[in-house]
Amino acid sequence: MTQSEQPADTGTLTDPATISEQIREHQLLQQKLHREIALLGEEHSEQWAGMGPDQALVFADSLDEIVAKLKPSGNDDRTIVVEYITAESPVLIL
Repeated sequence: MTQSEQPADTGTLTDPATISEQIREHQLLQQKLHREIALLGEEHSEQWAGMGPDQALVFADSLDEIVAKLKPSGNDDRTIVVEYITAESPVLIL
C-alpha cells in the first residue's frame, strides 16, 4: 500500500478503551433492565421491554417498535438493551 492509499473506514471500533466502555454500558443497562422487569408482574407480558442510556423503561408490541422508541432519528450509536417478556416459564432439559 502506498502512502496515498488509505484503508477503507469500515466503521468498526478498534480502540480498546472505547470498546470496553461500550461493553460496560451495555452490561449496566442490561442489569438495570432485568431488575426493572423483575418488579413488573404480568402486566406487560408478551411485550418487548427496553432501556437506553437515559435508563427509562419503555414497552412495545414489536421489536421494530421498541427499537424505534429507543433509537430516535435512527441514532445507531446509542446503546440499548431489549428483552421480550413472556408469561411462560422456560423449559429446562437436564
